[in-house]
Amino acid sequence: MHKLSDIRIKELISRAKVIKKNGETLVDLFEAFAKENGLSKGSVRNIYYKALKGGNGGELKAKPVKPFSENEEKEMIRKVLFARKNTKTMKEAFLLVAKGDEKLAMRYQNKYGNLIKKRRADIMREIINQKRVTGSCFNPYLAKSQKEERVKLKKEIDELVKIISEKCVKENQLLKQKLSAYQKLCDNCYEYSCWGLKGIENKTFSL
Repeated sequence: MHKLSDIRIKELISRAKVIKKNGETLVDLFEAFAKENGLSKGSVRNIYYKALKGGNGGELKAKPVKPFSENEEKEMIRKVLFARKNTKTMKEAFLLVAKGDEKLAMRYQNKYGNLIKKRRADIMREIINQKRVTGSCFNPYLAKSQKEERVKLKKEIDELVKIISEKCVKENQLLKQKLSAYQKLCDNCYEYSCWGLKGIENKTFSL
């Protein structure tokens, strides 16, 4: 989890108290605070609730969250994997499954992240089942390996472009040096030619 200084966490709690007092939601606060501190909205939310659970929220208290049952986890995985086929990002898939409820979507995202690491066998089983029924299914593990390959390929391309650019710079510098030397040679030849013609004009010939 990303970290914030104690002062910034106290500021977050203080601003949350004002918002709660006004009967507003914390979504906009999390988003604004995330931009101010270079974090994601989800990270700020996690930091906020961790502070409340640690007893640092004063009168603000975190409501107890009912944990997902095993059946709920499996159903969530099924819905998220199915939704991901029709969305551009995982965030859109979570929102789709949560029917636009950002708070619930964040719960799904956090739980999904844990399940990806701990329940690979169950997730792969669901992927196989969906492929059998619909013919296709989003595979988070394959997507991760593809992303790593794209990052690796981009790095190799960037390095190649850098090498080519450096080579072009050196070749341009060498070409400029050659052109400069050639220009000096031409200037010298022109000067010599002018002096030669002047000498011929000053000569007298006798027949």
